[in-house]
Amino acid sequence: MEIYEINTASWLNRLSLHYGYPVTLNNVPPAEWDMIKELNFNAVWLMGVWERSPAAVNINLGDTLFLDELKQFLPDINYQYDLIGSAYSIKNYRADNRFGGNSGLVRARRELNARGLKLLLDFVPNHVAFDHPWIFNHPEYFISGSSDDLNNLPDDFMEVNGRVFAYGRDPNLKPWVDVAQINIFNDSLRQEAAHILKRLALMCDGVRCDMAMLALSRVFAFTWGERAGQTPSNEYWGELISIVKRTTPDFCFLGEAYWDTHAELMSLGFDYCYDKTWLDHLADRDIFGLIQLLVAPLKEQLRLVRFIENHDEKRSASIFDFQALSLAALLMVTTPGAHLYYDGQLNGRRFRTPVQLARDHMEPDDEQIKDYYVKLFALRRRTLPINAFNIIGYSHSSPQTMSWRFSSGSNNYLAAVNFNDHDVKISLRPSDLDNKRTILLFSAAEKGIIDMTTDEDQLEVSLSGLNGGVWLLE
Repeated sequence: MEIYEINTASWLNRLSLHYGYPVTLNNVPPAEWDMIKELNFNAVWLMGVWERSPAAVNINLGDTLFLDELKQFLPDINYQYDLIGSAYSIKNYRADNRFGGNSGLVRARRELNARGLKLLLDFVPNHVAFDHPWIFNHPEYFISGSSDDLNNLPDDFMEVNGRVFAYGRDPNLKPWVDVAQINIFNDSLRQEAAHILKRLALMCDGVRCDMAMLALSRVFAFTWGERAGQTPSNEYWGELISIVKRTTPDFCFLGEAYWDTHAELMSLGFDYCYDKTWLDHLADRDIFGLIQLLVAPLKEQLRLVRFIENHDEKRSASIFDFQALSLAALLMVTTPGAHLYYDGQLNGRRFRTPVQLARDHMEPDDEQIKDYYVKLFALRRRTLPINAFNIIGYSHSSPQTMSWRFSSGSNNYLAAVNFNDHDVKISLRPSDLDNKRTILLFSAAEKGIIDMTTDEDQLEVSLSGLNGGVWLLE
């Protein structure tokens, strides 16, 4: 699956400025949907489409350090209009009226589906906003606290409507002070969550499940201990996914997963999961670590979502120089997995928009990166989907190089990359290519050595520093 992630709020704001009238999901110009289709994506993730929390905005307005951070990102910020609350502090699973409401969401899905694109939306199992209806009608759905907790642990608990609720959290991070922690061990909460998911299955084609690993029983019990109560016999995800799949078997579950939990989550029914380790290895130029991921069975790799940026990560153009970025993007196109691209990535944007804001920091396109992606996506159109893959070359003497062979349709390809700053020669066996003739299709660097020589006993690929190539095997 090829996924295009869109920050709904900032995207619609940018379109409104470009077209000169208010653009919502009800009236997105068809050319915008056409452009995504022409880029050969088959799914669009509209991130942050749900109704946001005014209570979260008030909490943000009381945090001077946070406001200073927003000011640094958006120097001309107008808090009244630009600060709209976190996309993950959800008040209700209704499309936010400022984005066109549920009618706009229906229209967007219709436009996408007509172009053969699936619509993915967010589902957040771990927390909701402090003005969510459950806070007032079903306080038993939450991890609760006491007045002593409020007094002794003021950074962990908040009082609302005379009750004390725990802030949502990841056990390795500070609490998120704009959300209340759901108790996923509560049976009634699970029934309600299943009801929401069945309703979402009528509104979109799949959900990206935020911080999915936090809802694993062992993780939740570790995080909350006795406050969570008795651990249920069934895993949260196994129970909910099976309920939804019984009536909507093609509905897609994509899990945000860290700490090497992706295999566990996929065993519970997730169709796809994040492979954050992929990005970590690329950022570190750890090619051996990358190879350890790429030697896994193909059917497993095809369920892993690989990316070099998303709304949670720093922009790839801000962490990679151009040469390293060009190789990272080349690896995305020529190795297995589902691939996620973030709106603005193809334009070389460097500023990551906080999920609490309605608009981007305005910046010009990076023409060098933009032109590179045009060239790379021409290759991508002919080499995806990948139906066979194997690593065929890696040198301990030059550990930042590797080569691999892959197939798409009836065509076979060879690819190689060199993350070293100096020129290298990669030796292969001609038998690795079945003695096929090679035709150079793509070079990551416009200038520099990229060559292949072969005889009966040896095949040698020459690459300049920070370069990579793809050859068609005929």
